[in-house]
Amino acid sequence: MKRLVKNLRREFLIFWGIPKNIYMPISIFSIIFVIFTIIDSNYLLGFSNVFIASLFTVFLMSESTYLDDYKSGFIEKKICETNDLEFYLIGKSLTQIIFVFLPMVLISMLYIGVNSEVFEEISIEKFVFSYLLFLITLRNFFYLGSAVSLKRNNALNALVIMPLLIPYFIISNDVLLTNYNWGSSIYLMIAYFIFSDVFCNLITLKVLRIQSR
Repeated sequence: MKRLVKNLRREFLIFWGIPKNIYMPISIFSIIFVIFTIIDSNYLLGFSNVFIASLFTVFLMSESTYLDDYKSGFIEKKICETNDLEFYLIGKSLTQIIFVFLPMVLISMLYIGVNSEVFEEISIEKFVFSYLLFLITLRNFFYLGSAVSLKRNNALNALVIMPLLIPYFIISNDVLLTNYNWGSSIYLMIAYFIFSDVFCNLITLKVLRIQSR
């Protein structure tokens, strides 16, 4: 528990000490969302709005997620000295959820709230829950791609994992963006989240250890 708190405190201080870690992804998300809102103001929760804004934002966030810690030798130090790399990943994940993903959810609700028909179809609680699942699952896959491309410093390698996300996009579209189907689709969405949270993070741990050799 102490190691988790220590890693969480470090990630909080880094995020808070470098404001661009917070305002940059939120700004990108807001700008993209506004553009699509202007283009199609009558359908604020269209698949293109949420999907493209979220996809671009999480992908750009993943580009340098581990790069600074890799270059500074911090990741190698954690592997050699403390061997608590899993707490490092948890701390980074929780920090990004609090500082980036929750504001993204609030921004989405702000824009979407203009269209009252949306929340007649799906409750605010269901929207927040399903949208957070969507964001965190995207994060798990793209951050695995970021770890794979660490030595080459080429974030485009993260796109290799895109085929794994195609079924998830279909499920998320059914649950969150068009049909608001909270039947079997939401359980598939949760299952995909659990799979990504376990599989992607375990593989990310192994990849980071290999990359640091």
